[in-house]
Amino acid sequence: MKIESANQIRSRGIGVLVLGLFGTLWILLALLECQRATPGNLIFLTACALAFSGVGIWLLRLAGRLPRGPEDPARSRAFLRINAITWTAAIAANLLLHGLKRDVDFLPVLAIIVGLHFIPLGRLFANIPQIGTGIFMTFWAVITLFFVPAEHLPSIVCFGCGLILWQSATITLAVAWQAARESGGLLLSPTQPISLSE
Repeated sequence: MKIESANQIRSRGIGVLVLGLFGTLWILLALLECQRATPGNLIFLTACALAFSGVGIWLLRLAGRLPRGPEDPARSRAFLRINAITWTAAIAANLLLHGLKRDVDFLPVLAIIVGLHFIPLGRLFANIPQIGTGIFMTFWAVITLFFVPAEHLPSIVCFGCGLILWQSATITLAVAWQAARESGGLLLSPTQPISLSE
């Protein structure tokens, strides 16, 4: 696959940012749930969040050196629809579980909803690693929901989801880094296509 527009590199930059920061948020929730949000752990999480943010911003700046391709309105609408369904399902699950006095199940159910939303997003953007992220996250949440004791459920599901998202962000970064390495004169010649190994 050839990178010929800013859109392709930009999407990877956004991916690193979003996956890295949300992974950090899940792990922070895990630490808060098990009361291990020590200063050392918080410093480590902050450093990881800053690292993912820095790399994501670098990719976005790199994308600014390439010509932008045309936007696909149908894809944009599908993206918004998938996210609207995800948020609606999350709010409905929260209200339902609270009404049933099963608040302890909310984080695993939220993880299932978030995991499932990665699958249509991955198909929409032809991103197989993103589909894999969705499958692993959903599988992890279902397994914990059925086999982890209630008192440990929120922290374990959150920690696993955070690690899965960090791994996905790292894979996205590795793919983008390979593209930049193979770009040859990308930094010198903004219009030169770069090669990307999927």
